[in-house]
Amino acid sequence: MKFPAVIQYRHIHLSEKDAKILFGKDCEFKILKQIGHRGQGVFTQKVNIIGDSGIFEDVCVIGPWRSKTQVELSASDAVAVGVDAPVRVSGDLLRSGSCIIKGPLGEVNARSSVIIAARHLHCDKKVSNKLGLSQGDVVSLGCGTNKNIKFNHVTVRVHPTFANELHISADEAAENWIQSGDDLYICTED
Repeated sequence: MKFPAVIQYRHIHLSEKDAKILFGKDCEFKILKQIGHRGQGVFTQKVNIIGDSGIFEDVCVIGPWRSKTQVELSASDAVAVGVDAPVRVSGDLLRSGSCIIKGPLGEVNARSSVIIAARHLHCDKKVSNKLGLSQGDVVSLGCGTNKNIKFNHVTVRVHPTFANELHISADEAAENWIQSGDDLYICTED
């Protein structure tokens, strides 16, 4: 079974509380573009991410709200902006990096909110059952057209609303000459 690659660029998932601080309590968040997972999308609103040595302006906000704000950067992004961020599975914010998030109406000191998202494979329930995969399993994926490209230690994420996709950082994609939409297949680890 093939899984298309999706390159993850810097983005943020906001808590509702932080969204109100950044944009005001009466702000209406509108979806600019739907993403592969049902019920999720990129809002028209954007924020600035401020680290110890730099700033990223106009960072995309992805909804719906999360219980805790999470900023996702690539490793090179983290270095460029001056944030000490660990590689983590989404949602694991324990001892993660910190930054300041600036919106048009306020700013949030986002402590333990910044991660470098670990490569991960999203599966819906039907596909995960077919392949015998469960939430938290670890697999390897390879590129059918180039046997030298392989991503080991890929964490499986399972949810009924997920699109069946491999999510990798822009750094990993560039290093392996992978583009969004390239097909990868589950394979054995070396």
